[in-house]
Amino acid sequence: MRARAWAVHVHYHWESAVPAGTASEALAHMLETRRIAPARLSYLLAVTELIDRHLKEIDRRIEAALDNWSFGRLSRIDRAILRIGTAEMLYLDDVPPKVAIREAVRIADAYGGLQSPRFVNGVLDGIYRDVVRVGEREEP
Repeated sequence: MRARAWAVHVHYHWESAVPAGTASEALAHMLETRRIAPARLSYLLAVTELIDRHLKEIDRRIEAALDNWSFGRLSRIDRAILRIGTAEMLYLDDVPPKVAIREAVRIADAYGGLQSPRFVNGVLDGIYRDVVRVGEREEP
């Protein structure tokens, strides 16, 4: 959970940066002032690189799963959690999708608003069902 919490922190820093660069650049900037355990750093490098490389597809998937909500209305924290969870489901084969969802809900519970855990669960579950439906991942 700590590596994912760091990923949310990096994402928040990235979205708050002026001028905005990449998520990987935000991570590099954070590493100048923060100490992150090497075991967590490998995950952070992978996730920020995936977000940089696949941001349009990740955002498209999230937007398609939003029900009566617009992408622009998402809080920065919820957007970060959804992007990280979606990146894990789509591109990290060593993270089972159900684990990605469960961990995203835990992060939302710790850092999001009162409705964040339920909201994050619903959106990521919708993305997961779509991923399974089109055969991108198999259901366990």
